[in-house]
Amino acid sequence: MVSYYHTLKVIASILSYKNDPIQLKKLLSNPLFDWETLVKYASRHLVLPTIYTRLDQKSLLHVLPLDLKEYLNEITSINRNRNTSILNDVNNISNLFQTHHINHVFLKGTALLAGAYYSDLGERMIGDIDILVDSKDMHTAYQLLLNANFEAAQESPLHQYTDHKHLPRLIPKSGLAAVEIHRRLFNSKNTSLLMPNSILESKQLINKVFIPSNIHLLQHSVLNWQINDKGYYFSKIGFRSAFDSLTILNRHPEICVLDEINNKYSKNYFQLLSLFFDEIEPQIFKKNSLKLYYLKYKFEHTKLSHLIDYVLNKLSFLKVLFQRIYMFIINKEYRKAVLADYNRIFKLLKISKF
Repeated sequence: MVSYYHTLKVIASILSYKNDPIQLKKLLSNPLFDWETLVKYASRHLVLPTIYTRLDQKSLLHVLPLDLKEYLNEITSINRNRNTSILNDVNNISNLFQTHHINHVFLKGTALLAGAYYSDLGERMIGDIDILVDSKDMHTAYQLLLNANFEAAQESPLHQYTDHKHLPRLIPKSGLAAVEIHRRLFNSKNTSLLMPNSILESKQLINKVFIPSNIHLLQHSVLNWQINDKGYYFSKIGFRSAFDSLTILNRHPEICVLDEINNKYSKNYFQLLSLFFDEIEPQIFKKNSLKLYYLKYKFEHTKLSHLIDYVLNKLSFLKVLFQRIYMFIINKEYRKAVLADYNRIFKLLKISKF
């Protein structure tokens, strides 16, 4: 049976900008190659369309089994159409905000999409449209979208009683992607990394859309995965985030990775990437080789890794649960709101299967 680590290495080789395509072709052409396992893990990492487009760009689509080629082509085509629609929404929102002098910048996948970082519009799977807005303009921006065929989604009562990173999501009445108006980038307020003012002050206008500076694009790609998606907490890799980072580095070779390893989150992130991608040389982590050995050991021992992740996930859930219980006890208004939202909350608890 092909190991989890080996499968991830193959996925990384397909996504990479620096690997040997001849060796990759030889590997994928093996009649015994386990495509089913590759598709399973690539799907979990939200990179199936990326796998297809990268193989196309490397002139290796012919190595795919015919039925898989047709399947991935269909998925990529659907994603391409979705992203075309999302890009149209981004341009409309950008024009609306610029007309009303809203100080803003698009983030993450939509920023890279608008900045034409991807060779194919179907290359990257995108969820919401994330927009960082100056605190003085947030509520004006929110109201503009409410007036422009969006409606507020039903959110947890916690949104009303905590300083959440974004306002309640806005759902398009006609469109594919929800919009999140961000006041900050990270779930926690207790971080001095990537402050909103710094990003807004150094933003750039690409294709008539405001996106972060090149260095901030990379830093946000790293830190969003590490902090918001808990990549650092679980010490895990996310290939969609990794591909974003590699795409930015490929587009801007002047950016030095060594300069970016200035905090524990970035160091851990690039350590993981160095195990899979030739773009990140492990030599820069020579003093931390034990950490690299540990990470590789985790990937090669799947059962142990899953057990560790399971325990960490339950601990994380308990931490959030205790925080909610504490607020429920001390805040009368929050308690009333939770009781009024009883059905939705207990449905979520049931889904969590704790």
